[in-house]
Formats: sequence, C-alpha cells, structure tokens
Amino acid sequence: MRSVYHLLILALLPFVRPGPPHPGLIGIWCYYRGVMGSFGIDRRRGRASLVRARRLRRDATLVERLLWEELRGRRIGGAKFRRQVPIGPYIVDFVCFEHRLVVELDGEHHGGVDKAVDDAKRMSWLEGEGYRVLRFWNDEVIDGIEGVLEMIGRELGRSG
Repeated sequence: MRSVYHLLILALLPFVRPGPPHPGLIGIWCYYRGVMGSFGIDRRRGRASLVRARRLRRDATLVERLLWEELRGRRIGGAKFRRQVPIGPYIVDFVCFEHRLVVELDGEHHGGVDKAVDDAKRMSWLEGEGYRVLRFWNDEVIDGIEGVLEMIGRELGRSG
C-alpha cells in the first residue's frame, strides 16, 4: 500500500519536469516554482530568454539606466519594478507585477514600419495577458524624466 506521501508525489508528477530526485515534498515544490517562476512566467521556454535578459540588463543603454535609477527601490508609489524580464515570448524593459504595468523605452530603431508592426503585436499580446503598457521615446526620458515619472505614477495610482 502506498503512503499519502507517494500519492501526493504521483499527483504532482505531471507538473514537474524530469530532473534530479528531491528529498521531499518541499524539494519538489521548490523545483516546480523554479520551472514556472513567479507570477506565471513560463521559464520552460528555455534558458535562452533568461540568458538574453541577463545580457540586456548588463548591456543596458544610458536611457534605460537613467530610468532604472528612478524606478528601483520602490521609489515611485512603493511599487517594485524589475528590468529586462521575460514575459511569455517577449522581454520587457521594466515591469511592476503588482500593478501589472509594463514600461517600454523606444529608441531610433523603433521608427521603422516593420518594427512598428512588431511593437503593436507585442503590445496587443501583453494587453491580452492583462498588462497595461506605457511606451516612451528615449528623447522623452532624456528631456523630461519628471514628466515620464509622473505618468508612471499616475498609471500606478489608477490600478491601486
């Protein structure tokens, strides 16, 4: 006769990808959380998106660093932002999961027609997942970061 422990493991088995054996239920739960991540981020898409996100964080543009200095550490309305985060098939510049708000920065390379179509698809997908998306041109951040931060704060207030 199988114990409750074994039945529970068998019930959770379809949700856990194959890997090294775990000493107990906590190990399986932690492994499951590691596969799915927080807030439903599906990390099973492969490590490529995570590696790319890390590279984007490391090689951030000057404008991204400027805005990050203002968003980090819960400085706007107590909201926690993360940067260069994979969400589904995309990597977003900044996201606040608590308020489901995405902030995207667009540089010169976003001016083409092809890129505009890609951006529209990306925005549509994110909005379909329940995120609100704010887009700013790099020039807006450089010339008037106070206005950008005010708009982000206003949007955070709408969701609170």
